[in-house]
Amino acid sequence: MKCGANPRMCLSARTPHPVLFIQKWFRAGRTKRETKTMKLKIITAMATALFELVIFTSPAYAGAADDIQRGDYYAANGYLGAAVLAYTVAIEAGDRNERILARFQRARVYVAMQKWKAASDDFGMVVNEEDDWRKAQSGLAWSLHQQGKQEQALPHALAAVQLAPDDHYAWDTLGRILLALGDIPNAAHALRTAWQTDPERIKSFNLLNEFHLLPMSMWFDIA
Repeated sequence: MKCGANPRMCLSARTPHPVLFIQKWFRAGRTKRETKTMKLKIITAMATALFELVIFTSPAYAGAADDIQRGDYYAANGYLGAAVLAYTVAIEAGDRNERILARFQRARVYVAMQKWKAASDDFGMVVNEEDDWRKAQSGLAWSLHQQGKQEQALPHALAAVQLAPDDHYAWDTLGRILLALGDIPNAAHALRTAWQTDPERIKSFNLLNEFHLLPMSMWFDIA
């Protein structure tokens, strides 16, 4: 099905139909694990169909706001293509705030899909509108970093840690960008700060250890 001028018409085509899942269930293997997995898929598909029915037949359908909610539902359930379409509809139909939110959410889906150029484009438009949105700054920095554009990513990573000095993700992103740029001392500081903000997330610490940036004493006592 081609979307044409109305991307909303494609949404149902991108989501599983409950009847198809029921047919597959009866043809599926007879192990308990396979049966349980297929039952969960059937429940998810039926819930999705019910969600569509409620949204589009409700007299209180709110346009872009409901399209954003629809996109959130699809993204949470792993229907990333459908989520992108729902957010695209909201971007085209919504007011300024709805467009910014939908674009931010679509960028996050693009990150999950590892579509880094599309993600950086959307995050960039959000930052142009709301430059104090820390998650948008971090997302833009990370998606640019994944494209090998560390010089462009660095200002956004620095902005993110300035906006949220206690945010693990912002510091970790900054550290990885600085490391790619060869700025070892500042990368070490950023990664150490990332670990200090959330010691349960050890990836930053492991990266420091991998590049021999921590003295042995810091294994036992970190300031």
